[in-house]
Amino acid sequence: MSAGGKYIKGKILHLKSNKMIVQTWRASDWTKEDPDSVLILTFSKNEDETTLMTMVHANVPDNKFEELKKGWKEHYWSKWKKYIKNKGGK
Repeated sequence: MSAGGKYIKGKILHLKSNKMIVQTWRASDWTKEDPDSVLILTFSKNEDETTLMTMVHANVPDNKFEELKKGWKEHYWSKWKKYIKNKGGK
């Protein structure tokens, strides 16, 4: 898989429909010594029938943490939130 104009590349390690996505992630500007990171997204139902999405992004290089934190908000979370709101979700 790839994202961000191939800035991010990785492999899908596990998919469980409506429950979980596990991927490796590696950005093109990481050093050869940096290990691949692991992204885990889990999905569960709340009591009010809304969905809770939980994200864990492990093994992110220390010097890339703040940049990735900002990127998640800017390129993913804000867009997902807008998409869900426009689809009538909560």
